[in-house]
Amino acid sequence: MTQVPFQSMLPDFQKPLRDALRGAACIADVTEEALEPASRLLPRPLRTGLQGAAKALEGASRRFAVAPVDPEHIHLASEFIAGKGGTPDACASVICFAWELLNGGGRHLMVSETILSRRLARRPAPRNDAPAVNAVSLIRFIRDSSAIGRMPGVAGGLLPREISEVDVILVAVAVWLLSARADATVDEEILLDLSFALVSSLRDDLEGVSEDSDRLAEFVERAAAHL
Repeated sequence: MTQVPFQSMLPDFQKPLRDALRGAACIADVTEEALEPASRLLPRPLRTGLQGAAKALEGASRRFAVAPVDPEHIHLASEFIAGKGGTPDACASVICFAWELLNGGGRHLMVSETILSRRLARRPAPRNDAPAVNAVSLIRFIRDSSAIGRMPGVAGGLLPREISEVDVILVAVAVWLLSARADATVDEEILLDLSFALVSSLRDDLEGVSEDSDRLAEFVERAAAHL
């Protein structure tokens, strides 16, 4: 009888653990903001201690919440978003990695790596050979998957401004993953930052085409080529 490796019998706790740590970071951030008026009434040593504790929790949680990614993960995610293969797990990990790096201004919105990975695994195979078209389809799928929100897993509830923020980040990730790498020594975080800066600078153009799949695919393709 074939023996099943012991580790394969255990559930994968890594994604849920990272999700829990993302939640802790968001709670710490919101708690610090909510307690700010009351903290002004406290003596300075207590106020400093309260603020320091919240920041320490937020910093530690965010540091451990980011899944480690390497060039192979990014390659697999790039193939997946282009509809050329890859794996949903790698794509989910890379998207969450990018989200945590880029989402500094909207920390009340979380991404669940567990939910995203499961949704991507169940997504039908793409029917188009054009990488940018597949990427746009995936962006829309992720945005509507409930994997991103104040409470991931609960559908809807995003304000128009928040949807716009999500779109900018997801499009920046798509542009980053579809861009050509000159060599294996490229600093992926710098490339991701450049992609986000490029897409952010073209935000008005993006909002004008965000609901038109064909025009959005052209936007993504041009931005990736420019990057």
